[in-house]
Amino acid sequence: MIARAAVPAQGIHMGVPAETYHAIDACSSTRLKDMGRSPAYCRYMALNPKPPTAAMAVGSYVDALLLDPDAEDGLAVNNFDART
Repeated sequence: MIARAAVPAQGIHMGVPAETYHAIDACSSTRLKDMGRSPAYCRYMALNPKPPTAAMAVGSYVDALLLDPDAEDGLAVNNFDART
């Protein structure tokens, strides 16, 4: 489990590693969608995140290739069948 990170000072921050970015306890599009369902559901999902699916793993891989090309060496997708 990744420890939650403090929200950095307001501004544009370059070179923030993806793991650090995702550990920041801040509002995201997913959290806003969950809040739209109900505040209780939003809190539950924040405390009990769903495990990533195969499609989410491929999406994270493509996202990393597009947004962080230097991370390419540490990334791999197993059993990719192109139907996801």
